[in-house]
Amino acid sequence: MLENISSVPISIPPEACIVLGVIILTVGFWNFRNGKATLNWPSVKGIVTISYVEKTVHRSQGKTKTTRTHHLAYDYEVNEIAYQGSRKRFGLINFEGASTSFQKYHINREVMVRYRPSKPSVCCLEPGVNWSSYVVMTVGAAVLLYGLIAL
Repeated sequence: MLENISSVPISIPPEACIVLGVIILTVGFWNFRNGKATLNWPSVKGIVTISYVEKTVHRSQGKTKTTRTHHLAYDYEVNEIAYQGSRKRFGLINFEGASTSFQKYHINREVMVRYRPSKPSVCCLEPGVNWSSYVVMTVGAAVLLYGLIAL
C-alpha cells in the first residue's frame, strides 16, 4: 500500500495557489522596497556585539549535510535612544558564506548602520536590493498566475 503513495497525483486548489502567490509576492516586494529605500536612509556608527558561527549537522537517509549560520547583532544609537539590530541586508537569501561574514563582522567591530528615519529600529548594515528579492517576486508571480489560470 505504501509503495503506491508516490503515484498519487497531488492536486492543489487554484485558490490556495492564488493566496500563496500573493503572500510570496508580498514578501519579495517588501524586501525589494526596503532594500531600495536603504540607499537613502541615514547612517550612524554602531558596534558589533554578537558574532559567532553556528555549525549544524543534519543526518538523513545515510547522508550527512553540514550548514553554518552566522549570528550577528549590533548596537547603535539614534537621537540618544539605544537600538539593537541583527539584519545585514534586506532579502531572504544570503550567499555570502558564514565564515566570510564572520570575518567581516567580528565582535567589537565598528560598523555603519543604516536606519529608517521614521522607525529607527528598522535597520541594516548593507544597503541595496538583494537579488533574491527578484527571485522571490518572480516565484510569487508564477504561483499566482498558475492559480489564476487554473480557476
